[in-house]
Amino acid sequence: MNELMFIEIKKQNVEQQTESMLMEKFSPFIERAIELADKAKSIIVTDATQLTEMKLARESRLIMRQIRIDADKTRKELKEDSLRYGKAVQGAYNLIESVISPIEEYLETQEKFAENQEKKRQDALRAERQAVLDSYQVFLPSFGDLGKMADFEFERIISIANSQKEKQELEVKQEEEKKEAERIENDRIRLENAELQKQKDVLNKQLAEEQAKAAQELRKQKEKDESEAKQAIAKENERKKFEAAPDNEKLLELARLIGSIQFPSLLTLEANSTAIEVRGLLGKVVSFINVRVNK
Repeated sequence: MNELMFIEIKKQNVEQQTESMLMEKFSPFIERAIELADKAKSIIVTDATQLTEMKLARESRLIMRQIRIDADKTRKELKEDSLRYGKAVQGAYNLIESVISPIEEYLETQEKFAENQEKKRQDALRAERQAVLDSYQVFLPSFGDLGKMADFEFERIISIANSQKEKQELEVKQEEEKKEAERIENDRIRLENAELQKQKDVLNKQLAEEQAKAAQELRKQKEKDESEAKQAIAKENERKKFEAAPDNEKLLELARLIGSIQFPSLLTLEANSTAIEVRGLLGKVVSFINVRVNK
């Protein structure tokens, strides 16, 4: 690894003295880092009960971290000399960091195995509890972290939510029953009003028919009275006219009236014989009147 560092520094074309100085400054860091890296890879945590291994991982990580911090401090001190010198310093540090950072991250993962497992457990528990609470969300006040909450606290929240949900469901049911009762009452009133309106329409129709019938009868009576009055007037006029006419005209009118008498249809021979005799007598009367008028 020191050869790689030497090559990295050599690429910057710094002076021999600078090369030697940089190798002197950074070689201890890379040597210590490589030594610890080999040991770090042997630390493997697979169970939360491996407290010793997790403690060792933490100690190793902190040592690696300190090496990186010391190397970075040295980098900052040396980099101030010049740009080219700084590039060489940075290259050396980058090499050190490329070795240390992965191991540091690995060791932190091993160190925090139990913590990470607990975080996963809390995440899973949080998701599970959130799924349970989704249907109660409207009934719940704000609450803390579901993943870290104790079981009894979560059960208390569910109990409160259930009470609120049941209360709201009861209120909704009562409101629906109230609306249904109002709907039934409104339907009853509507049907009753419709029946009353129907009866009213029938009565109005009967009344209108009776009024129309009465008006028609009144109109017919009026027409009859007017006709009878006209006929009476006409008869009276005819009578007056007849009375004012000469006697000869009166006798001729009498003869006409006698001649216009209609005989009924008779069934018996005797009755027909009588009718013929009467018709003959009446004819003689008409002839007698006409003769007298002509004289």
